[in-house]
Amino acid sequence: MCQIFYIHTVLKIVILLRAIYEELGKYGSVENQVLCRQRVDDELEPNIRYCLYKMGRSNMNEAELLSLTVQGTPGIDLLKEKLEVRDVLHQVDRNDVNSWKS
Repeated sequence: MCQIFYIHTVLKIVILLRAIYEELGKYGSVENQVLCRQRVDDELEPNIRYCLYKMGRSNMNEAELLSLTVQGTPGIDLLKEKLEVRDVLHQVDRNDVNSWKS
């Protein structure tokens, strides 16, 4: 019973990490986006599947796996807001540089 608790805790953490990497992958350069996607595909998804296997839920299909989210987790909305603000500021900086070049 204790082992299942730890596996469930690890599963929640890995799902949170997946959400963070997916959000980070929406911003920045193409290389950054590819790196974030690779991290999710190569490291996090196998760990999610392993945790589910150890919990006896290994028969979940891809859609069910994707539905495992961290909605309502404190900090995810704040992360999204900060990334969006950073992205907007970066675009403004690029526009300023381009207007100086003109």
